[in-house]
Amino acid sequence: MKVGVIGGGAWGTGLSTAVVRAGNSVLVWVREQEIADGINQMHETPYLSDVKLDFAIVATNDLSELQYMDLLLFVVPSRFSRGVLKEMAKWEKCPSIVMCTKGIEANTAHFMADVVREELPDVSVAVLGGPQFAGEVAQGMETWTMIAAKDKKLNELAKQAVDSDNFHVVLSDDVVGVQLCGAGKNVVALAVGYIAGAGGGENARAGQMALAWKEIVNLGLVMGAKMETFLDIPGLGDLVLSATSVTGRNYLTGFMLGQGKTMQQIHDEKPMLSEGVEAIKAILILADRYKIDMPIIRKIGRLIHG
Repeated sequence: MKVGVIGGGAWGTGLSTAVVRAGNSVLVWVREQEIADGINQMHETPYLSDVKLDFAIVATNDLSELQYMDLLLFVVPSRFSRGVLKEMAKWEKCPSIVMCTKGIEANTAHFMADVVREELPDVSVAVLGGPQFAGEVAQGMETWTMIAAKDKKLNELAKQAVDSDNFHVVLSDDVVGVQLCGAGKNVVALAVGYIAGAGGGENARAGQMALAWKEIVNLGLVMGAKMETFLDIPGLGDLVLSATSVTGRNYLTGFMLGQGKTMQQIHDEKPMLSEGVEAIKAILILADRYKIDMPIIRKIGRLIHG
């Protein structure tokens, strides 16, 4: 099976290793020629500097080459996703897509699968979620993930792309729930990190995590998501990983915010992309749309966005 990975950052590279371990060939698209050269010639990437990549991972900076794959894993940050999808709309054909970006488009509050449908209306789409630090996936450490699609054939194809002895795939049809979990856990991680940075103890962090997650769940149920998803791999699993690990980007952003630093200072010190910063705008739009009270998340949103 030929699998294309669109986005060669840490998560895209980690997923590429999962594809190879599943017995498939992989072609990774990255914008920067030097990153592609590093993967092809040195079998390394600055995004996962301590990992030696498999020789079977091949990279390109020509996006159009990926139109000939059997399946695509889309791993571009949410703020850049629509632009890349518009480029893909120029292709003669486009394979089915598994959306692996855990975010929501900030200004429209559209889930990423919906953005795919808007730009590529004839393309089938699935979504992926769960607790997956890219470095551990790249090192072959045991990982669980959930893939959700309304199309059962696409679900099975997506599972075939990445499922292996140490990358376990569970299938679902709750596309809304998996996506909201992926975006919502990043926002909760910001809130928990903020409490820690402001000097709160373990009790306060645990309470903050539970109360903020309840706000996300309440929103999801009104939107038609299944309660079981919030208790499963993409929900509780990813929440615990993101909101308790001090190495997570969202937790760290919240932590620095709690120390009294501005978002500009945080960006200057740690020029990292925190999906939660974008997602919180969209989630608050959805909260207003569905009339869901979100006092904790709204406070964090005010701190981040002025």
